[in-house]
Amino acid sequence: MIGFLANLYMHGGLLIAMYLEFIFNSIEFKWRHFIFIALIGIVYLGVNVAYTILTGNVIYPGMDFLSVLSYVFLSIAIILIFVHFFAGYFIYYKYKFPIIKKKYC
Repeated sequence: MIGFLANLYMHGGLLIAMYLEFIFNSIEFKWRHFIFIALIGIVYLGVNVAYTILTGNVIYPGMDFLSVLSYVFLSIAIILIFVHFFAGYFIYYKYKFPIIKKKYC
């Protein structure tokens, strides 16, 4: 359980840090960026599944890809990737873009 919490903290902490950083920058979220995010996610997932199944070593606690809970975590992770991108996209175009456009155009 401690490994799971440490893993959750590590990934959740980085996500929070990215959102804080996003507040202060003016990087535009474009649809073409999502293609790379999706490709990296698919490759990362493929490597994790292959390594875990072929070696029997679990990279992330609870993600053995044999139990139902593994696929629940996997589904949540995939949903969070979409949510993260679309939140950034929405925030940029709803709040930041009008400010940037008014300031520089």
